Amino acid sequence: MRDADSAAFVVALVAVAEVYAEALSQARIEAYFAALAPWDLASVLEALQRSVRACKFFPKPADLVELIEGDPKGRAELAWTRVVKATEHVGTYESVDFRDPAIHATVTALGGWTECWRWERLNPRELDMKAQEFKRLYAALRASGGDGPPRLTGLSEVEQVRAGHVLPGQREAVVIGPRGLPEAKRPALPEPNRSAMLTDGATR
Repeated sequence: MRDADSAAFVVALVAVAEVYAEALSQARIEAYFAALAPWDLASVLEALQRSVRACKFFPKPADLVELIEGDPKGRAELAWTRVVKATEHVGTYESVDFRDPAIHATVTALGGWTECWRWERLNPRELDMKAQEFKRLYAALRASGGDGPPRLTGLSEVEQVRAGHVLPGQREAVVIGPRGLPEAKRPALPEPNRSAMLTDGATR
């Protein structure tokens, strides 16, 4: 979700709270919005509607995430779909952030983001085997709390780091939404680090 979605989100959350006679403070609303921000508004609103039928008590963010993502098998399938779509719509030249540590850990274990472009060249049987490998590994890493890097480094950043033009992590990363589509870009390191790099480079 984006900031522009906050009004619609608040209306839906307050409606659900009314059903459960639950009080909502501003801080609590903001915490719910932050927890559910990685998903698009339509998915969140649908989960809120379903929660009235599925939850005996006012849903916590984790309950809503489960309604959005489904069971472990469904989550692994969704993770695979997100990664495949991201390779199609963004490509492995860009650094990306799925905002899902388990996806980052899985892709890293399978060779890294810069290698994912090779999947497009696999024949159907090989691609199916890769998909099954990804989903098994993702489910295991998510269940064990396996953590990956905060972002996946693209080929452009790898080449610029190798050439000494930037420090690792200083290129913008494309934020990948729940449907595998790009949502925004954000720098991984604060601006002072860039200044420090430039100052250091000038003294050499």
